Amino acid sequence: MTQDSPYPPSIRILIIDDNLGDAIVAQSELRKYFPEGFQLNFNHQRFPEKGLEVLARQNIDLVILDPNSNALKPTTRAGITDFLEPMRELGYQTPVICFTNPVCMSMDEALVAGATAYAPKEDYETLSRRVLSEVFQPVNS
Repeated sequence: MTQDSPYPPSIRILIIDDNLGDAIVAQSELRKYFPEGFQLNFNHQRFPEKGLEVLARQNIDLVILDPNSNALKPTTRAGITDFLEPMRELGYQTPVICFTNPVCMSMDEALVAGATAYAPKEDYETLSRRVLSEVFQPVNS
């Protein structure tokens, strides 16, 4: 990236997913879609409530959220009720990509819940396109 690039040199991504393996794979896969030297800074949280704490303390550019991201409440949509809804109520405008199995939540359900985008879990090409479209708006526009 050059000094004249209209895009930021790095982005800060918060991943909320109770499965550490899924978060690590997502990080690794996303790095494949960005130019060498571009910085992707990840923060992983297993619990939605902890994600809200991170959002309050750090400047986060994007959230990748598993809506079922709480091992203590696996059949609930804790990512929605304990993170996304309170986040929006607090006035945060940070883009949120719901990243989950389509059997667990559809794109329509995710958007109605307040997400700005949706990508099916394990479809890292779609996830990378969503990250690009949500974060990479020219900073000089």
